[in-house]
Amino acid sequence: MNNKILISNLDILVKRLKQKGIIISAETFKKYKYQGWMSQVFIVSSSLGPLIIHVANLVDEHKRNKVWEKFSGLAEIFKRRSKIPTGKIFYVGMIKDNFVLVQNYLVGVPAGKRILKNNKFFDIWQVDKYKNIKKILKALAIIHKIKLKEFGWPTIKGDSLAGSYKSWEKFFQKEASRWIREILETDRRILVKPKIKDLRKGIQKIIAQIDYNGPAVLVHGDAINPSNILVNNGKGIFLLDWEWSIGADPAWEFCDLGWWDFINKKDLLAYFNALGMRKIKEQEYFLKRIKLYRPLWLLWGTQMHARDKDLSVYLGLHRLLYNSMPI
Repeated sequence: MNNKILISNLDILVKRLKQKGIIISAETFKKYKYQGWMSQVFIVSSSLGPLIIHVANLVDEHKRNKVWEKFSGLAEIFKRRSKIPTGKIFYVGMIKDNFVLVQNYLVGVPAGKRILKNNKFFDIWQVDKYKNIKKILKALAIIHKIKLKEFGWPTIKGDSLAGSYKSWEKFFQKEASRWIREILETDRRILVKPKIKDLRKGIQKIIAQIDYNGPAVLVHGDAINPSNILVNNGKGIFLLDWEWSIGADPAWEFCDLGWWDFINKKDLLAYFNALGMRKIKEQEYFLKRIKLYRPLWLLWGTQMHARDKDLSVYLGLHRLLYNSMPI
């Protein structure tokens, strides 16, 4: 989406914000230096101070999961839970074919960025990685205390966010079949030899081992990606980009490949302490679940990029996925 298209829709946004008592100065509207993976970002002055506007063309996965409803629910959660280090959401909705999210401007610098090189992923940190990870872990402990009614990608049900599955296992039993189908179709299209039996058999074996029977909690889903972390002059951090937040087993949070190099009891001690998880057996069970879910995270991530024009990310995750299969 280009600037001209957004500017043509700016009048609509001005009116909608005015209905919420927010007056923005359209003449101050300009492109912001930070650009997200799937969105363009703009900044504008308002009666509440500077605001950030995210504008995105939604992918099929976002549409299927009604991401606009999720952000509406998150707005209410953030309003009630002031200790969550993230931006307030003042508006979320669709303007014509574009998803628009308006938040307050947060002061800080990105912790770094994630890059792909030679089909391998690297997180480049521009701040003290381990010092800030402790802050992230404490923030995640706060987030993971928020319970949702059911598992999966949450939408508004009644007056709160809820998933569509009674258990964490049922979520994967239903969703994984679609993810596998998407990957195999893409493999055929780009002439990568499909490994149908290997992939399906391996994933089924992993899902059969899921025994988590705790509550569905709010999981950020991308909290270790340094481009999603804003550092405020070394004093604190903000977590950005909640598009992949989900009602899940909290162990799912740590399946992102950014955590892989340092997940053990010592690395997660700040998290365990903040969460009040002090029993060794409970901590070990948590770590066991992280390792179990990693191939499922790769399966989800691989299919998410199956329709990209540039398949570099797809192929990088694809390699990791097949290498992770337990057969």
